[in-house]
Amino acid sequence: MSSLAEVEKEIEALMKEAEEKAKQIINEAKKEAKSILEKPVDVEEFKKEAEEIIERAKEEKTRIRLNSEKEVEKLKEKAQKRMELVIDEIVKMVTGLE
Repeated sequence: MSSLAEVEKEIEALMKEAEEKAKQIINEAKKEAKSILEKPVDVEEFKKEAEEIIERAKEEKTRIRLNSEKEVEKLKEKAQKRMELVIDEIVKMVTGLE
């Protein structure tokens, strides 16, 4: 059976070993982080993504403009028909055909 002093020494040794491993892991992580941070950022990838977004926005703008032009034409036709109906009614009233 182990004495209390032996158990305490074993615990201290385990704690010291764990502490050393933790320091080693932290140092390795710091080195890796530094390595990652020192690498240049690939700006081309971001430029390509930005260009794709801009292209999609241009396509959407064109689609919206074309749809708006179609709606304007429909409204013009509708207004023209109404105006023709009103003119016909006025002509009928003036000429006494109604």
